[in-house]
Amino acid sequence: MIENPARRYMTAARRLVRLGMTIPVLVTAGCAAPVAVPYSEPATPPATAFDGSYRAGILPTTAAEDIPYSWCDTPGQLVIKVANGQFSYAVQHPYFPVDVTPVFVAAIAQDGSFVGPGDDGTGHVFPWLRIYGQVQGTHMEGTIEGAKCQYIFIGDRM
Repeated sequence: MIENPARRYMTAARRLVRLGMTIPVLVTAGCAAPVAVPYSEPATPPATAFDGSYRAGILPTTAAEDIPYSWCDTPGQLVIKVANGQFSYAVQHPYFPVDVTPVFVAAIAQDGSFVGPGDDGTGHVFPWLRIYGQVQGTHMEGTIEGAKCQYIFIGDRM
């Protein structure tokens, strides 16, 4: 049986017409205004159950490639004081060529997790500078991601 070229052309033309009608519908649908969804996150009270003093230790885990690893050495903060579910951690850098002490501030959630921002030691806060971790019972552990150094720390309630 010989195929009719006109029939093949008409079938292809119908497909193009359908596609040509579908594209404006899709484009117009994409221009509709988004529907506002009312939502408000409930305020979470601070987790004061974790308040107290924690004897702490800290270790550098990584250093940026453009600095000596020894620049990340720090005596740390011997005691972390949690009050109203919040604490700050100052990371001293005695071997940096300039005097910088980045400070990280964290809020503890009801489940014991904590997270917060940090600065670069000059008061500038950046989104990639942070502290995060977990408190379980009387034990705290976390990570500090600084501008040039990363640390892990632990603490136990005194």
